[in-house]
Amino acid sequence: MKTNRILFYSLVTGLTLGFLGEVKADSDCQNGEQNCWPCGENCTARFDASTHTMTYSGTGDMYQNMVNSTTPWIGISSQIHNVVVEEGITSLQPHFLHNWYLSTGNITSISLPSTLTKIGDAAFARLSSKENQINSLVIPENVTEWGESVFYHSYGNIYCPVSQINNCNKNNNGSSRKVSIASYEHKDGLYYVYDSNGNIDEIYDNYQNFSDSVKKGASERLSQKDENGNIITYDEKGRMVARYSSNSGLTKYVHNSDGSVAVYNKDGKLIGLKGKRILTVDEAASLVSGKNTFTLRYR
Repeated sequence: MKTNRILFYSLVTGLTLGFLGEVKADSDCQNGEQNCWPCGENCTARFDASTHTMTYSGTGDMYQNMVNSTTPWIGISSQIHNVVVEEGITSLQPHFLHNWYLSTGNITSISLPSTLTKIGDAAFARLSSKENQINSLVIPENVTEWGESVFYHSYGNIYCPVSQINNCNKNNNGSSRKVSIASYEHKDGLYYVYDSNGNIDEIYDNYQNFSDSVKKGASERLSQKDENGNIITYDEKGRMVARYSSNSGLTKYVHNSDGSVAVYNKDGKLIGLKGKRILTVDEAASLVSGKNTFTLRYR
């Protein structure tokens, strides 16, 4: 074991010296800008000390020949509490937030973009302790390429696409295995979160609201259950956008720019309209078809 560790750290040292000599100044960091580094051919990493937030922006892949022990920002790693990877980035470097190198338990909030398609080896390994765990992490639905041991020895809640649930479970290894994995699915323009029995547990109207909301406590989320167990979904403005009942299925509420609200049933047919708005020909045909009942209200 000791010999293996020596070989491991020798490899890391070699990577450090080799990689740092190859870093290109092809990011959008300004001359003399502090806490700004290139993280890929078109990727820039910036740290905001006032919010303890590291933001990765740009397009394309992060450098794949760099592990976190070799990054130029290793010196401020203990100050990072929040990590934001913005839209446009398509891959995470190996050992992206591997706490084996960072030796901190401070990162509790991570946001990943819908453009992400690849996650490197041990990207979130040993990321947090039992006392200071990841609140919630959503793996974007476009991720199809996985490294090994992505969640090794981490704690927290992971939301994984139904299509990638086997990869998520396979990468949840280590003797502690304290990562809780829930599945979700994007269909009908909504994001459905399932419980361990495969029942719908939460519903969100877009990826950003889903990703942001699951980091909050249950009472603060945009998906709530009423006294009858129906799932009510709100948008970021607090407006109801969906209602799910195990008996009647899904009802969607579309808020129009003129203040009116169109109500659609699980089959996508208009069943109600609240507020002043002239019906389109198709809407009028749907309402008078005799297959739907509705109430037309004016404010």
